[in-house]
Amino acid sequence: MRSLSRSLRGAYALLGVVCGALLRTWRAGLWLSAPALVMIVLYSFREHNRLWLHAAVVAVAVAFALGGAWGGAKVRGKART
Repeated sequence: MRSLSRSLRGAYALLGVVCGALLRTWRAGLWLSAPALVMIVLYSFREHNRLWLHAAVVAVAVAFALGGAWGGAKVRGKART
């Protein structure tokens, strides 16, 4: 579980940096994390006894995607808001 968490954070952060640099906006992180959000919400209907874990995965995916996109936008230059 710990290695999955690290790879999830790294993947979303790296993709967030790339998308943020290309699109020059932190909002790219929202679009990047949207599929994870939808999949976890749908999966939560089947595994409703682990809602706290699903909420944590969504929070990590959104936070690292937004952080990476914000960082990528800042690296690229003037970020659009």
